Amino acid sequence: NRKIKVNGTREPIEFKTNQWFGATVKAHKEKVVACAPLYHWRTLKDSPEKDPVGTCYVAIQNFSAYAEYSPCRNSNADPEGQGFCQAGFSLDFYKNGDLIVGGPGSFYWQGQVITASIADIIANYSFKDILRKLAREKQTGVAPPSYDDTYMGYSVAAGEFTGDSEQELVAGVPRGAQNFGYVSIINSSDLTFIQNFTGEQMASYFGYTVAVSDVNNDGLDDILVGAPLFMEREFESKPKEVGQVYLYLQESAFLFRDAQILTGTEVFGRFGSAITHLGDLNQDGYNDIAIGAPFAGEDRGGKVLIYNGYSNGLNTNPSQVLSGAWASQSMPSGFGFTLRGDSDVDKNDYP
Repeated sequence: NRKIKVNGTREPIEFKTNQWFGATVKAHKEKVVACAPLYHWRTLKDSPEKDPVGTCYVAIQNFSAYAEYSPCRNSNADPEGQGFCQAGFSLDFYKNGDLIVGGPGSFYWQGQVITASIADIIANYSFKDILRKLAREKQTGVAPPSYDDTYMGYSVAAGEFTGDSEQELVAGVPRGAQNFGYVSIINSSDLTFIQNFTGEQMASYFGYTVAVSDVNNDGLDDILVGAPLFMEREFESKPKEVGQVYLYLQESAFLFRDAQILTGTEVFGRFGSAITHLGDLNQDGYNDIAIGAPFAGEDRGGKVLIYNGYSNGLNTNPSQVLSGAWASQSMPSGFGFTLRGDSDVDKNDYP
């Protein structure tokens, strides 16, 4: 922990205990980023308050060079500013390697999305440089108070939706739209909002996770959104929380089909907590998708369900279900809580 002189004594200015380092980890070619969204720091003013600004570490060239990136660490702390940002709660890369960071706690939990170039983060980095502003960094700003407590940036992804060559970013806002949740497509050059998808049930946490993949192989990116707390109304008195995933197929720029909906089958399984693009697992020309249900299955051990793509979206029945092998007495093991795909680990030409 770095220290600062306060009234003649050296006191810590940052606090790494329980910082959740590794809560998000992403790789892009030779770059690896891992974040600690509950990293706390206290401002340089004589304030004893500790704020969860969050921080990320960037490694490049096979971990030969490191830099820290904490875009919300500034002198405007407290909930009104970026003090509760929790930067790195979500994380993704554009295809050009630039970084997208979600900070759902900024501005009284309105949340925000921040983008930066890895080269800028690495350039002239110094551990002593606690408050560092990057010239080309972009941040979404503060909105009217009606957007408080909506958690923008709870999830982020990148994709192409406007018909040009520039990717846009997609951000989940799971408590927005009067708690129905929504997902926004955001212009990457000026971070203006282009289009929203809104959830269909209050408190279903629509936008808890977002993913982008070309599922039906038409050359256009499609959007998948998880709502892991979605309740199926079997009888009005006994709703069952099963979770849902929504697939929005892009037909042309700015135009999407009505959602195809996949619904979980196990109560409290949290189906849709994680979604990932797998690449083409069965080599049929269509990309496949995995969906996590981390508290489903025997002893709530967790499941991952694999759905194959075809010309009209996703097959409604999973082609394979992976089950967690680790039972836990005190707490569910959460198998499938996070997923990554589209990587050929054993070099056999299958992802």
